[in-house]
Amino acid sequence: MQRWALILSAYQYDIAYRKGEEHANADAFSRLPIESDSRSEEANIYHSTQLDELPLRSEDIKEETRKDPVLSKVLSHTLNGWPNYVAEANLQPYFQHREHLSTEQGCLLWGLRVIIPPALRERLLNDLHEQHVGLCAMKALARSYLWWPNLDKEIETLVNACSVCQSSRNTPPVAPLFSWSWPKRVWQRLHIDFAEKDKQHFLVVIDSHSKWLEVFHMTSTTSNRTIEVLRWLFASYDLPEEIVSDNGPQFISSEFEQFMVKNGVKHTLVLPYHPASNGAAERSVQILKRALLKQVLNGDEQYSMQHRLSNFLLKYRSTPHSVTGVSPAELFLKRQLRNKFSLLQPNLEGRVSCKQIMQKKHHDKGRVQVRSFVANQTVRVRNFRGGLEKWVPGKIVKQLGPLTYLVRVGPNIRYAHVDHIVSSGEEILNDGPTKMETEKVVDTSLHTTQPIMTSDISTSVPEIQQAPQKSSLILSDTSPAPVVSKPLQVSPATMLSPTNKTDITRNTPYTPDASVSIPLRRNPPRYRSP
Repeated sequence: MQRWALILSAYQYDIAYRKGEEHANADAFSRLPIESDSRSEEANIYHSTQLDELPLRSEDIKEETRKDPVLSKVLSHTLNGWPNYVAEANLQPYFQHREHLSTEQGCLLWGLRVIIPPALRERLLNDLHEQHVGLCAMKALARSYLWWPNLDKEIETLVNACSVCQSSRNTPPVAPLFSWSWPKRVWQRLHIDFAEKDKQHFLVVIDSHSKWLEVFHMTSTTSNRTIEVLRWLFASYDLPEEIVSDNGPQFISSEFEQFMVKNGVKHTLVLPYHPASNGAAERSVQILKRALLKQVLNGDEQYSMQHRLSNFLLKYRSTPHSVTGVSPAELFLKRQLRNKFSLLQPNLEGRVSCKQIMQKKHHDKGRVQVRSFVANQTVRVRNFRGGLEKWVPGKIVKQLGPLTYLVRVGPNIRYAHVDHIVSSGEEILNDGPTKMETEKVVDTSLHTTQPIMTSDISTSVPEIQQAPQKSSLILSDTSPAPVVSKPLQVSPATMLSPTNKTDITRNTPYTPDASVSIPLRRNPPRYRSP
């Protein structure tokens, strides 16, 4: 149609109506019998394009301003003066700015901006929106050249309705921060994530309560390998109540979900493509990557990856956290980790140990080495129970410690320190079966009783046993009652003893009656000599 319009524009013609039945145009069937001519014919080919609309000029603004009923009144009031009050609602926007309105060559101006008539506003809006420069750019451009009432709102409506602008718009402002609740105990909620650095993968696990960090160098990131690492963690510390992760393929697999359900652990998945929802794990990944980069820049790349991870974890766990104010080790292990800086603090334990070493050095100075004895070795044991002999014969039964021995003295077995034992070349005859028994040794010189070990403490009928070459008497319920055949030398202290073996008044040996039960007392009453 446009081609025909251009062709016919060179002619002057009148258009007349003709019925369709009067048309005798040739159809396709009438041309079929004609043989085609292979010879080419010259023809004129016309190529036409639609010209873009010419930009608006001030004359167009002047003409439309004159035709518009509202702007024509505004132009008249601007030239002749505004009344004190305007009742028309459509004139109110212009009445409010009447002091800034002016005219030039038939166009209305508000300051330096041309007031556009309603008939041209949509076209100028499209010109402003050309190239989809955005909302703010359109407003800035419009405020430099043109104006009409509610111009900003119309620009916003146009941009919001444009699919091109909406598909490429900027990200909206970030939502307010809502933090995870702080767990009440250690290892209650864990945040996990994978990190990749220089084509190496790491599994990062952080405890939300103590900020304790665990990093594992992973050769594979499959679900089975992830479950193995988590199973080792659960066996080392315990089962957490909740694990937070992203939507990685390792964490949404059926094997991982089944592992969580069997262990009674709640698995929480954060929103896809929103790393901030798992902020604890993402921040830990960032700290790990920065630490590995600094190690490379510092020249520590000659060390193995596990060596570098260990150095990083020791420093991280010993450093006070910015949120808790204490180191992760103090909350997780309830103690501070020992590191190189621990040597700067005074160490009371080390000082006491050093003093003990110095005491041993001065004590053992000039002394012989520790003496040792073997089982069944004949020795002499220090006698602390009174008597004429300072050392009594005995035999080593067993060594209990570095300085303690079990020694058989007569029918009894005693505990003795190495300082109270000396070696002896004597031979001791077997005095009968060995008994560990608690007996009471009556010291006739001090008139006191001393207990020793026994396996049977029921002493109903004590009998007197003569101990050769001793001034102390041993009361036992198993020893036979001997008969003294010669008088003994009795001292005044012995005369006061209730267990003396000689009747002083008769000067004859005293034999106690075995049928009479003599109870043992810790502090027996003193006997007066007749």
